[in-house]
Amino acid sequence: VGPGMAAIDAVVPGAEEVDAVAADMGAMRRNYPAESSVEILSELEEHGDLIAGAAEEYDVPLALVQNLIMGESSGDPGAIGRETTAGWHAHGLMQLALTTAQEQAEEIAEDLNLPIDEAFEGIRCDPNGRCALTEEDLRNRPDWNIILGTRYLGEKLDEWGNDPLD
Repeated sequence: VGPGMAAIDAVVPGAEEVDAVAADMGAMRRNYPAESSVEILSELEEHGDLIAGAAEEYDVPLALVQNLIMGESSGDPGAIGRETTAGWHAHGLMQLALTTAQEQAEEIAEDLNLPIDEAFEGIRCDPNGRCALTEEDLRNRPDWNIILGTRYLGEKLDEWGNDPLD
């Protein structure tokens, strides 16, 4: 499993490294090819419409999302990343950390002005009404993984700038 999305949360780079990452991320959105390879399209065909919709919704180049999924999980929704030094794993197609996915789910529910259990039907809630994603959700619900991961990627692209050299 590749170092991409999980690495964004796991690494705290120095100032020079942040500038380099920002330049790389800005270049990704600006210069990423619009087309996708036939190999990638065939691997992701089952989730193609969802990936395309999420990419459009969160203003992330479709080919970037597709290639990130292939690089992170080889298109395997059940992929589990290697354990980090912090003791957690990334999960699913976009290799999301559970805390990142939970934050994204809560923000989406807030954006929709819905309780999280209505925005993500089937999410587990305790008797006190606290609802939380599980690692299994990230692997067994590729639809959630794609939406949450693409939203997160779009946030990072926005945070680091579409064109950090301007």
